[in-house]
Amino acid sequence: MKASYRVVGTKDSRELSEFLAKEGQILLPMLELITQAEMAVDELIDVAGRATIEAVLKLSAQEVAGPKHPGRKTSAEVGYHGQQKGFVCLSERKLSSAPGFRWTRT
Repeated sequence: MKASYRVVGTKDSRELSEFLAKEGQILLPMLELITQAEMAVDELIDVAGRATIEAVLKLSAQEVAGPKHPGRKTSAEVGYHGQQKGFVCLSERKLSSAPGFRWTRT
């Protein structure tokens, strides 16, 4: 199978950089594509991060309060009580999300 590419040497790289420096308008569409790709990756990381944190919080709540069973009283010390929003502090922002449960009085 014949290769459809070639290895660029330092001389070719230098020639390419000189060409791009002279013809700067060629770089603008590539710069725009790179910027859009960066924003899409940032959004993907944000959405995936939120989903992961919410899943960890739900699993943690289930470990503390047990599985949800709406409409039935239990003798458990901790039970779910509504949908109470909270927040989790991240390094540069607060993420609003938390399951709601309360300690029951015995």
